[in-house]
Amino acid sequence: MKRTLMVLLFFALFNEKALSQAGDLDSTFGVNGIVAPFSDGDATDIAVQMDGKILVCGYGGIGTDGFTVIRLNDSGSLDSTFGTNGISKTTVGAGSNLHGKIAVQSDGKIVVAGTCATFDGLACTLIRLHANGTLDYSFGTAGKLIYTLTDPHQFSNSSRGLAIGPDQKITTVVSTSTVSNNNVFGVARFTSNGTVDNTFGSNGIVLTPIGNQYASPTCIQVQPDGKTVVGGGSYSTTDCSFAIARYNANGSLDNNFNGDGKDTIYFYNTNIYNSGSFAYDLIIQPDGKIVLAGETGISNDTTGYVAIAKYNSDGTLDNNFGIGGKKSLLIPGFSRVPVFSAINQSDGKIVLAGYCSPSSFNVKNTIMVMRVLQEGNLDSSFGNNGVVVTSLLKSYILSIAMDKQQRIVGAGYSDELGFIALRYLSGLQVGIIDSTTNQQPVLIYPNPVTSEANISYILIDDYNITISLFDMLGREVQRFITSVAQNKGEHSMALSINPSLSTGEYLISISDGKYSQGIKMVLQR
Repeated sequence: MKRTLMVLLFFALFNEKALSQAGDLDSTFGVNGIVAPFSDGDATDIAVQMDGKILVCGYGGIGTDGFTVIRLNDSGSLDSTFGTNGISKTTVGAGSNLHGKIAVQSDGKIVVAGTCATFDGLACTLIRLHANGTLDYSFGTAGKLIYTLTDPHQFSNSSRGLAIGPDQKITTVVSTSTVSNNNVFGVARFTSNGTVDNTFGSNGIVLTPIGNQYASPTCIQVQPDGKTVVGGGSYSTTDCSFAIARYNANGSLDNNFNGDGKDTIYFYNTNIYNSGSFAYDLIIQPDGKIVLAGETGISNDTTGYVAIAKYNSDGTLDNNFGIGGKKSLLIPGFSRVPVFSAINQSDGKIVLAGYCSPSSFNVKNTIMVMRVLQEGNLDSSFGNNGVVVTSLLKSYILSIAMDKQQRIVGAGYSDELGFIALRYLSGLQVGIIDSTTNQQPVLIYPNPVTSEANISYILIDDYNITISLFDMLGREVQRFITSVAQNKGEHSMALSINPSLSTGEYLISISDGKYSQGIKMVLQR
């Protein structure tokens, strides 16, 4: 009887794995793929530490004032070694702390950016936590920093994005106004200890008008070469477009990008009255190309589209993507489909997440995750013809990331559950390296590395191998080989490290596009 039960259990487990597919919620995470630690508040950003633990930022739990950061184990349980029973709570200013964004420095310290209320109006804020979730008093003033780019009485200083560069400097993007009351892209940069970086712009601040009278930034990334890319929208009373700008390390606009460092995009042949296109996130691809993702539509049309634009590194649109570098994707049955977050997969596919709504009033929106191929078409191997809809009442995902096991983790909100984290299967796996030998599965020497390194590994089968270098934010900063056929057995290779990369910790990844394995590398200049 016991043997029969064991066979049946094995059969059930085998079939559960056999039936699971890319886009399914991961049943090993939380409850059926969802973690909901408290019913109030909202999860606004997510990051994965090098040890695989998951950080989720937002507000909620013990009231909604203050920034909330939780850390989850691989199973989705709260990590009791972080904060108080897995939760760290920090209130800045007069409260009403919103738009929390999170990033992890190379030393494991955690930076959170957002907006806070003050007695003068709205201001931007940064806080830094130790790896255990306690405030780092060596940062700013007792772990906190409050700043404005323009007059706080205008109620227009709203932090919208955060990035940590290869030099560990902290750059934030802010929606703000000039004295003429025109909204502009605001960018501020700080040193790693929370002081203003006076080598950037004017006293660490850059204000950039783009396109229409009003411009609002929503996202930021720092390239491996130290240049900063900011995306968002440029709008007037009649229409709205994607907007993008790239800055040199000193804060000046990069004239090597589109001639003047900035660009706007409409997803129509002409600027149709009351047309709307707005970008909410951007990603830098391994080859230096830039992807902007958001939504597009026309106010008197009940159909909305996912909007994606892809730029070459020089700021020209990539004609190999969509039509002339732009792709509009219709999701049947939904009138609005904004994409709030996008990430690269190791196989070159792009995952996007946000929500979809059958109503233009957005009262029935529900979580949407989708995946597109390199040329912009929906990936039919993911979910239902490229799209996954997770039916939770009035819900959305604001941020996604890829975890250590190549699964998609997301942060968001649901009327039913409140502050939530989710995990989806990507179809990518780990495990191409033979770990049964007595030596390390992947060996890199010398380590630390100054300019060149040697890597040795043993493949368990024949593969087409790609070897890449990632920084601690999960961005691919160098590609050594791409899809090179290698036979089963031992391999070694000399790697020449890009001289523009800064001192710090990196991860060398060996992948066949489906499976991957990595090893930490320390670079010393």
